Amino acid sequence: MSAFVVNPTHIATCAQIIREIVFQYEDDPPSDTGIRMDLAMANVISVAYRYGPEGQRDNQAMFASTLTKLSDANWDTIDAALPAGISDVNEACFDDGYTFSDFLSDCRSAEAIPYSNAEACEYLSCLNYQSCESPGWKDSKARMWILESKSVLAGRLARQVLGNRRVWSTREPDHQVA
Repeated sequence: MSAFVVNPTHIATCAQIIREIVFQYEDDPPSDTGIRMDLAMANVISVAYRYGPEGQRDNQAMFASTLTKLSDANWDTIDAALPAGISDVNEACFDDGYTFSDFLSDCRSAEAIPYSNAEACEYLSCLNYQSCESPGWKDSKARMWILESKSVLAGRLARQVLGNRRVWSTREPDHQVA
């Protein structure tokens, strides 16, 4: 498997999709910044866990644990809260002096791009795939939001293809349908 950190526009767009689908009827939804941070951290944690220095899985697990405890109020002070192994993570995830802190800052300010239902499903699928390496992914908020959004999008896509016709079960091959 080859994992990579998606770009900040990808994070911003996925956050917008999730906010519009998962939290559209919530009275007190998480902030857009909070959703972006959870998605960005899940992606970086996965790549760092996958490509961190050999024999340092414990360090990567500690990094993942520390990051999951950060709240969106920590965006401006994130550098002070990062664990000691961050240089290994920067080396594993980013090129040419770009850092985790730079990435989070860019994710915070990136603009989401317009998308169709099919594109939204693909953007979420990509982020899901690029974020699934760490042990905590299965129980993460980011994964839950992505799967819930993809489920709603699948329904929308089915309605686009089928219109008002509903397919609730498969047909028996020997029977004619009127």
